[in-house]
Amino acid sequence: MAHAASSINSMSTTPSSNGPAGTDNIGTNLDLQFQNIQAALRKQFSTGTIASATTTDLSSVAEGVITVTGTTTITGLGTLTAGIQRTLIFADALTFTHNGTSLILPGAANITTAAGDVAIMTSLGSGNWRCIGYMEAAATPLLSAYAKYGDTTANFTGTLQNGGSNVVVDTDIGVTVQSYDAATLEADVPDVLTAGFAGAVYDNGTQSGAGTLTPDEANGNLQKAVNGGAHTLAPPTNSTTLVLQYTNNASAGTITTSGFTKVDGAFTTTDGDDFMCYITKNGTFSYLNIVALQ
Repeated sequence: MAHAASSINSMSTTPSSNGPAGTDNIGTNLDLQFQNIQAALRKQFSTGTIASATTTDLSSVAEGVITVTGTTTITGLGTLTAGIQRTLIFADALTFTHNGTSLILPGAANITTAAGDVAIMTSLGSGNWRCIGYMEAAATPLLSAYAKYGDTTANFTGTLQNGGSNVVVDTDIGVTVQSYDAATLEADVPDVLTAGFAGAVYDNGTQSGAGTLTPDEANGNLQKAVNGGAHTLAPPTNSTTLVLQYTNNASAGTITTSGFTKVDGAFTTTDGDDFMCYITKNGTFSYLNIVALQ
């Protein structure tokens, strides 16, 4: 007569595949059937032990929580029905070897265990397993590992997981992290300025040698240059408005404008003459207004 299995390893999810069969005469063994079922259930919440081996066969242990002893590298865990879980507690350091099919580990990488490390393994059937959770015995407790707003460098003593160090604490605000200011002007939000601003003047240097000066707004909207020889002035590449102040030196040459949609005013080549050039670029159109300052 087939009895009820005393280990979940031998049980099936198909009722008719479990014992006893309907044709079995239980007789005086009814108590044994219930005892086996209760034992199988209880073993899932009890502990067992297995020695590490290349294939550490978990089907040979009925308990749900298993201490793995020894230092032999593990490359497989044997065959159990898909869905059965086992919690492994490692007693020693060993190599837990990742395999993309038969032993799937977090990060698709081998794990070097340490005493006290815990792995929760789920059988995928056919000798294949997936680790659905791994806890290092030496892992930093969560409460001290993560800072919250209000923590300071004085009272935050935890170590970030994965060796990180980018903790923002309130002593950083206004020092390494910009503090919140409702009056901050944002690039993509319309606003009304209630105060003016000053800007640095970018020096394009002396222009000569038949080169081309193409002012770049990235250098600032206030710029200057020296006419030190014949050269060309072209509009900026991007849509912008800027002011360019020109000064002629003794070698001043003819400044040729190129690429502007419209130009008003004119340059001279007289030593010491100054000019204010108002440049506007709007899409494909550009305008240059040259104003002599003498």
